[in-house]
Amino acid sequence: MPAYVYMLKCADGTLYTGWTTCLEKRLQQHNDGKASKYTRARLPVEMVYWEEHLHKEAAMKREWEIKRLPRRLKTDLYQGEKRELMKKVFAPGCALLIYKPELAEKIRLFLQNDLGVATEHRICCRHDPKLSEGTEVINTCAGCDRRYRELYDTVSTVSLWEVLAKSETFPFPDYQGQRMSILDACPTRDQARVHKAVRMLLKKMNINLQEPENTRENSTCCGDSFFGVLPPGKVKEQMKKRAAQMPADDVVVYCVSCCKAMHIGGKQPRYLADLLFAEETVPKTFEPEEWHAELDEFIRKH
Repeated sequence: MPAYVYMLKCADGTLYTGWTTCLEKRLQQHNDGKASKYTRARLPVEMVYWEEHLHKEAAMKREWEIKRLPRRLKTDLYQGEKRELMKKVFAPGCALLIYKPELAEKIRLFLQNDLGVATEHRICCRHDPKLSEGTEVINTCAGCDRRYRELYDTVSTVSLWEVLAKSETFPFPDYQGQRMSILDACPTRDQARVHKAVRMLLKKMNINLQEPENTRENSTCCGDSFFGVLPPGKVKEQMKKRAAQMPADDVVVYCVSCCKAMHIGGKQPRYLADLLFAEETVPKTFEPEEWHAELDEFIRKH
């Protein structure tokens, strides 16, 4: 059953945020003095803003997020002065939510506090996103970036890396010139905007980048895309072959599956989101058959 987050403007000019399954009934309850002690003392109230969500849990989460916003951003929501913020959602992607859901939450909180983008989109990009026309999806997954571009013409997509590259407030850690190589994700092969943003972030973190021979638009697959085409043993051979082409032991990746591939190839993967939040990259489930079974199950449920 759909549920709604709503915002009321009280007689004294203050704002009240709540959630409900029926907007008309809830507004009447407020104006009858039966819904909230806060609004009962500030009647009459008018509903100035509302959002629809798939279920009450999502609405309750969004209610909590809006309540945490400063009054300026709450006012922007209902006045529409920054309506573009309401058309931005953060899609962490299935792989990141499996790998480190707590890292996805850190990213979401930064986007909320810095840009006012508090809505998290967890529907897998392989399914109908159920997003309103004009929504911009901020993603971490290169595969999601490509699918939103190619499959859903009513929404647009931008990588988290592009957003953070423009940030003037993100607390970039300093890696003091540490030498690392980079593996560009296959789905971004024709996306120079992503390549540029990723390298800007590495520069901001004072990382000494050693480019491999095949990089950016000429980057070759980490080996993971051969899964389902070749036997698992042959897939791992491809991963080791690609890892051997990296000129540094530490390899920056911005695809979780690439983390697994570089680990199998004997390199130390450095997932870009981990680097940004000064966290260690750990391979966790890395055997191709086990990883894809875990990923497929998560996708099926989301």
